[in-house]
Amino acid sequence: MFHRYQLEVVPKLVGGVDYRFSVRGGATDPNTHPVADEEQRRALRALLASIDPAELLIPEKVISLLPPQTIGYIRDREVFERRTGDVFDPIAAAESVADIPIRYLLHPERAARLEAQNSVDASMPGLVVVIQALLDASWRSARRDGREGAIQRSIDNLVMHHLIRLANTSDASPAVRAIAFRELEKLDEWLMRQFGSAEYGAHFRYGSRRIQQFFDDPAEFESYKPVRAPAGAPIGHDRGPNGCDWE
Repeated sequence: MFHRYQLEVVPKLVGGVDYRFSVRGGATDPNTHPVADEEQRRALRALLASIDPAELLIPEKVISLLPPQTIGYIRDREVFERRTGDVFDPIAAAESVADIPIRYLLHPERAARLEAQNSVDASMPGLVVVIQALLDASWRSARRDGREGAIQRSIDNLVMHHLIRLANTSDASPAVRAIAFRELEKLDEWLMRQFGSAEYGAHFRYGSRRIQQFFDDPAEFESYKPVRAPAGAPIGHDRGPNGCDWE
């Protein structure tokens, strides 16, 4: 997680705005303008590279050095969440990292800025471009095997989760929600045409069914709960059984 702060900062370039506050007597240009088109696209490419399953794969040699937590020590906010009980969960760890850029890219306010900028300048990457890029880097990318495949399916579910949230939240503008709904419809149509191994066949059918359940009853749709990354800023440790009294 050495790069977690970069994963939180780089998305701000996508749909970002460059501005300065003018100062009395200063020569600062107070004009506000969107981040340049190519810089936004370069940031998007870097973020998509960060969710490649090969980049999120933890070597077996490292996993073998991570035994279950010692009895008597609590799991605090500095520890990776897991779905495997006491045993370290490499899939959940990868998911927690991938969740950061995906969540930031599909934030309702960022989505609204993307659409606003694209409506003024068609060369700017709009929300459709960002969603399509995420789907190309996840669901529609080449299928992986083994643990990379398990990580890839986890990332697929993350992208779908945040896309459904964008379509379903009242915090998003009607235009943003409409785009998210349409992209979910197109994804469902694509999923219905897919076949694969036992793992991927089930994965595609499950994804399609999740979208259909959301469309049938958005209010009652049971949202997927992503694994969140260990605490970031502010850096520190709450006092507790495993903490220290240093200040």
